[in-house]
Parts: sequence; structure tokens; C-alpha cells
Amino acid sequence: MRIAIITLTFCLWMGVSHGQDIQTKIPVDSAGYMALINEQGQRLTDWKYLDDIKVKQTDRLLLGKKRGVWGLLDDNLNWILLPRYTVIEKKHGKILAHRYGELTVFSEMLDTVKQFEHVHGMEFDPTLEKPSYRFESAEYCQRIILKTSEGTGVVDLNYDWLIKPVYDDAFFSGHLVFLRKGEQFGFVAANGKVVEPEWSTIGMFNPSTVEVEDENGHRHYFSIGGEKIPYTDSTLVIETIGHSYKVYQNGKGEIYDRQMKKEVNYRGEDIFTITVFRQKWQANRYSDLPVEKLYAVKRNGKMGVIDGDGRTIISANYENITYGGPGFFIAMTNGKFGVINEQEQEVIPFEYTFVKRDGDYFKLYDYRLKGYADLQGDIVVPVKFTNTHIAHGGFITEYNGRVGFFRSDSTEILPPAFERAYYKDGGLVFVRNNKSTMVNKHGLLTPIDCDKVSRNNEVVKYYTGNRIYVHYLEDDTIADTTIYPLYKKIVIDDRWSSASPIQMPEPQYQRYLDQLTGKIGSIRKFGDGWQLEPEFFNIHHINGNDMAKVQLEDYYKIDHAFIHTKEVLVPFYGSSGAIGEPVLAYLSPGVFSGWNTSQLTPCLRMNWEWDYYSKNAHSTNNFAWIMKRYGYGSVSALKGEVNFNTGQDIKPFRELYDDMNSGLNYKITTSYEFDRLSRSPMLKIKDPLWQVLAVKKNSTFYKTGTYEVYEELPSGRAIFKEVNGLWGIHQVDKKPMIDGTASKIIPVFVDEFEYYLVEFVQEDLAGISDYSWTIYTPNGEQLPDYYDAVSVVTHGYFRVRKGDTETLINKEGEVIYTYSTHELVSEE
Repeated sequence: MRIAIITLTFCLWMGVSHGQDIQTKIPVDSAGYMALINEQGQRLTDWKYLDDIKVKQTDRLLLGKKRGVWGLLDDNLNWILLPRYTVIEKKHGKILAHRYGELTVFSEMLDTVKQFEHVHGMEFDPTLEKPSYRFESAEYCQRIILKTSEGTGVVDLNYDWLIKPVYDDAFFSGHLVFLRKGEQFGFVAANGKVVEPEWSTIGMFNPSTVEVEDENGHRHYFSIGGEKIPYTDSTLVIETIGHSYKVYQNGKGEIYDRQMKKEVNYRGEDIFTITVFRQKWQANRYSDLPVEKLYAVKRNGKMGVIDGDGRTIISANYENITYGGPGFFIAMTNGKFGVINEQEQEVIPFEYTFVKRDGDYFKLYDYRLKGYADLQGDIVVPVKFTNTHIAHGGFITEYNGRVGFFRSDSTEILPPAFERAYYKDGGLVFVRNNKSTMVNKHGLLTPIDCDKVSRNNEVVKYYTGNRIYVHYLEDDTIADTTIYPLYKKIVIDDRWSSASPIQMPEPQYQRYLDQLTGKIGSIRKFGDGWQLEPEFFNIHHINGNDMAKVQLEDYYKIDHAFIHTKEVLVPFYGSSGAIGEPVLAYLSPGVFSGWNTSQLTPCLRMNWEWDYYSKNAHSTNNFAWIMKRYGYGSVSALKGEVNFNTGQDIKPFRELYDDMNSGLNYKITTSYEFDRLSRSPMLKIKDPLWQVLAVKKNSTFYKTGTYEVYEELPSGRAIFKEVNGLWGIHQVDKKPMIDGTASKIIPVFVDEFEYYLVEFVQEDLAGISDYSWTIYTPNGEQLPDYYDAVSVVTHGYFRVRKGDTETLINKEGEVIYTYSTHELVSEE
């Protein structure tokens, strides 16, 4: 009965929500005894002979330590779980108690859920820490890898075996579980399906595809659902439209969906998806999508179109063919583009260097000139302008740097004689010589060249000379500019006079699939042929940039990292018609606030040096290959010996692997590499010199400093030590918390909170150094005084010593409790 009552008390205390007003419990000690007090310093419990007490506020646990082992206490410091465990932690609704290889799983009511013996490791599904994680499979089950002396297996959140412990090792790779048995590898899919470890290598081909090799070095592929993709005798191709799989057997292309069902029965020379199937829920939002998938097919060196049943829609008479909206296809013949309908009738003649669908129109390119045609093929904007753009139901045109306006019925309202145009109050304003003219889709809303114009809903006002005119619109029609009401003194708001002009430039080139070769290149919009000859099968969008993946026959190995490369990455800039130098790794871009923010993105070059890219611009800053992302910048080692044993911590090895493998171009080839990723030892560097690099808004580079120590913390802040020996704390995109003025900084982690013990040195007039300590809170607040020694007791409360007096204080420096006299040692 006593145990039941204590357990109930414990669970009630644990069950209190964070939002309720509960009494703060702070552990204190006196001459080897421990007790709890509240924030007013009132003792809540009797003194107990304990080594230590930990108040885990985020987990609602009260841990007690006695004779070197831990147990659980109630509010009166009575044992509700006897002290016999080396570690006690709360994980995902369960309490895990570890004891020399034994793992006992308790419920929150302290009922024993499961007990395991000879446990030597466990790894939690990363999605348990990131609840916003999304998966393609609705069958996904969150899991835990459990490693025992019998073997490694997978359990669910109730600690029941999902996969028996029959494997040698395992670790999470994204939401897959990679498996090892001896020197062979496999994986557990997101839906729990096991692909047995019978492959000599394993890696990711793209985020939805696993790539393995058999003992003969032949590549095979699986979906992340565990479905085997049919064997391909060429490079696996991921369709850019629809993201289906395309394999080649005997040189003939076939397309499979994510469930490994062949999408269409076709055995011609090649096949390409050109439309995405419109689901029922998309009928209104995506009315321009077809109700079925369509495919471009190659026959006798020419392209045509078939539907999902293999019926011919367009005969194979073209060099390239793409979907142009319901009932239309944009095709190429003799290197020129045109538009045909489903009856293969020519809607727009084949005489343009490029054609693309733009809303309810086709945009036409004839070398340097552009125009528009409607869906009937009638020209609505003559192809004689250097730029043109759909705006407010009409078209802005540009020629010789001047802009004008066409109505949608092909009537030219304004010739290209104006300096700029901008949107204003439901109309378009054109400006020249500080005079303004407003139009909308119907035509003129004001006379040409007014002194000022304004529109407020259906009221249009404009100045001409010394008079102001007011017109009332009906159904957003044009104003009757022949009516001149009497002069009225009305002030027009001029806040738009400096409005940004509408920008119309566009890239001269476009990434384009050459269906005759099946490869991707960059085509000229304003000229004949290719800017970049087609040479890539797969282009992956990685962290805001396009990277072509080129598979290797030989391996590259990165020293100290034990990683093998199966592909190289080629930066591909389709809109500029250029490619970059092939690289081996492409790291995550780090923290950035939006598209307009300058990004510094490092790539690992073939000679193991880092090259830094800012958007599509190359820089020439090369550093050693060990580096870390930090906000808009990077931290690189100019020198130092990388190892797993001695030196400053860099990061866990798997974090480095994940960073470097954002391009998914690495593979695991040996049990040694697998073991490194599974155990993820801390990567260290001996005697380093760190170069910190940041990037300005205009993408120019500047160095923020060179440091002996640079340690990035979970909060995103970084502790640094300058060459002169002084310490500081950097904050991402903010002013430093401490700008290189401290003599020592020690980070301390209490539950989920990050504190900093900071030592400052001051010299008096006699040259005697005075060492004093303070604490910075997670919010950057500093204790109001300095002390001889400091430590963090629990979140928001600190133990400090000044002279012979030791006290417990809060962040405002208020004394909560005074300790008995015995030594308090600062952390070193």
C-alpha cells in the first residue's frame, strides 16, 4: 500500500502541465545532506543523506544519487525507484533505467514495461525529435534501434520487437534503417519492409531511392518503400516530370511508378513523361493539368505522343515535344519551335527559336525579339519587342529601353516610349519626363502625361495643368477622359511616385531535355541550338542549386572520414548555360532568412579543398576540407591534425557525413565504414587554427577572425578563443554576446537550457590580476555581480561563492539560500 501511494504522488507531480503554476523545487546541500527548497528559500523537505539531486524540469523527474548510482524520488525525497541505475532518462512517454548493460523500461506510472539484458546501445528514430518530419508512406512507424549481445534489431515505442535482433549492426539514415550482417548491407523501409543485407555496398541515389551493388559491382535500386526497381542496363533516370523511375533494358526505356508498376506498355526507342496526372481534388485549382498522363515517345529518331493506354495522340514527326496545356503541344522541327493541337494541326508555325506557355497565351521568341499569341494562334503582341510581360490583363512591352502597353485584344494603347511602369491601386502607371499615365486591361484610365495620377477603388483622380479631374468607373471600365468637372482643391497622395518599376528581364537560356539523346543541356531562347550540349541524365535540386550527378567507376576516399564516393557533382546553371567544376560534396546552406539573402555554400573539390559558392557566383576562397556551417558563413580549419582521439571536438562523425552527403553521392563499402557511422564517434582536430568567414548582403566576402578554438553549440551560438588567448561568444546574425574579452568560457547544459560560466580578468594598479566569474543565461542576461566561483544548480538558479560565503541566487542576484561553510570549486 505504501508503494502504491508514493507512486501515485510521484505521477501526480509528473503529470502537472508546464502551463500550471507549480512550486519551484531547488536542491540544496549542507554538510553532505540534501533537501529541496522553494524560490523563497523555504525548505520543503527533511534533510536526506544523498550524493546529489537533479531536478529535471522538462521531464518532470526528480533524480537522487546515492553511493554513485541513481534512483527516483518523490516530493518528500523518499525513494520510489531505488538507486541502482547508472542512467535514468525519460524518452517519449517511457522512463528508461540503465544498469550495466541491463535496460528496464518503465511507464510513467512506474510499471515495468519491458526488460532487456546485455544491451550495449540504442538509437532513437530522428522523427521522434522532429515531430514536423513528413513521410511519403502513410504506413510509417516510429522506431528504436536496440543493440544487444544477441544482435541488433528494431522495436516500436512499446518496446516490442518489430525486427528480431539477428543483425550485426544498424543505424538510422533519414527515416530508413541501414542494416549490416558481416560485410553485406540492406535496409528497413519506412513502412517496415526489410530488404535483407545481401549487397556489397549501400547508399542513397536520391531522397526516395536506395542504391546498392551486388558482388559483381552491378548497381541495383530500391524505392524507400522497399520495392525493387527493375534492373537497368544504363544509368537509372528520375523523371523530372512526375518523379517516376525510368530504366533501360536492352537500350529501350521503360517508366515505372513508385509502386514499381509499369506506367505504360511501350517498347520503343525511348519514352518521357510530359504531363502530371490531375487528381480529382486538383480539378479546380489545377485546371490546366490533363486528366491523364501523356508521354513523348521516340520512334525512328523522331518524337511523338501516346497516352497511358499506348494509343498514339501525336505521330512521331518531331525532334522534341512537350505539353502546351489542354489540347496543345509545343514541338520542335528543324531546330525551330511551334505549336500543334491534338489533331496535329499547326496552331503556331515552326519559325521561332523558343515557345513557352504563359497563362492563356504562348510566349514567342524570335532570336532577340519576343511577342505573344493566343490559344488560337493569333498574334496579340507582335514579335518585335526586346521584352514583353503579362500585366493586369494586358501586356507591357519594351524596346530600346522604353516600355509601352498592349491590350489583350492586340490593340496598342501605349507605344514603348515610357521610362518605366509600376503597379498602383488596381492599375498600371507609365512614367516619362516625370509625367504619369494610368491604364488597365480596358485601356486608358487617364489622359497621357498627367502631372499626377491616383486611384482609390472606383475613383480615378489626375492632375493636368492647374486642374484636378475626378472620374468614377463602372465595372472597372476605362474613364471617360473627355469629361472635365470643375476645379476642386484635392490633395493627391504621392507616396507611389518613387515606386519600384516592373522588372521584365529573363534568362537567355533554359535547362532543356533533349529527347533524342535522353540527356539534359541548356538551350538558347534567343538563338539557334544548344548553349550547353546535352550531357547529363540526372539533375538534382540540392539546397537551392541544381547539381548534375555523374557516376564513377573508380572510388574516391576521403582520408580520416572513411567515406567512398560513387558520384561527382557538377554545378549546373541552366539559365546561364554554364557548368561548374566537378566537386565531391555539397554542404547544407545553413541558416538563411529568404531567397534574397546571400548564401555561402561550400563544395568539396576534387583535390579535397573547399570552394565556396554564393548563389551562382563562384568565389576563389579555398581552405582545408574540414569545415563547419555557421549562419551565413563558414568555419574552416587552416591547419590541424584530424583524428578520433585527441584535440578539440568538431562534430559527431555522422553529422559530418550527413552534411557532406547532401548530394547523396557517397556509399558504404565496408563494415568499418558502417561501424563509424553507427557509433558516430566525435571527430576531433589537434592544434587547429580556425578561419571564420561570413558573407555580406551583396555577396562579397569578409573574414571575421582567426581563432584557436571555435565550438558551435546546440543553440547556434559559438564559443571562440582568439590567438591572443581571450574568449568570446558569437551569435548567428547578431552582435556577439561576448566580443573576445573573457579569459575563460565554459558552456553548461541544464535540461534543454544552455548557460555560460564566464571568467574575466582585471588588473589593479599594482599589476595584480583579479579573476572573477559570472554567468550568462540562455537569453544573454548576465548576473549582476562577479564571484570567486559559480555553478548552475538548476534552470534559473545558481550557486556562487564570494570570499567564504556560498549562496544560492537567481538571475537577478537575489539570495535564496546560504550554504554551510565548505569549498565550492569552479568548473575547469
